[in-house]
Amino acid sequence: MTIKVAQMIYSSINKGTFISRPNRFIAEVDIDGKTEICHVKNTGRCKELLVPGATVYANNASSPLRSTKYDLVAVEKGALLYTFLPSIKTISQYSKACWMGITRVPYMLIAK
Repeated sequence: MTIKVAQMIYSSINKGTFISRPNRFIAEVDIDGKTEICHVKNTGRCKELLVPGATVYANNASSPLRSTKYDLVAVEKGALLYTFLPSIKTISQYSKACWMGITRVPYMLIAK
């Protein structure tokens, strides 16, 4: 079995609170007391995850050519952090510090 893991680096993550999702491409998120519009990479419904009050994480994309300042990159549900990965195009489950045989890896992504 071969497993490929792509490294994704986000340089400016902001914690926020999910407010609403007016359409499948954007979400309204409260970041530091201000309502921000975030691009949602996963255009699926995600209604079980993106509920008002949910803790979410947005990356500051800061490009003058964009219509949104942030990308929505993850949402918390219980003890898990679910990420929105554009290359997989589905929500993936994130688990911290797991073991693969005798090797400890810092995280595991499970694609649905």
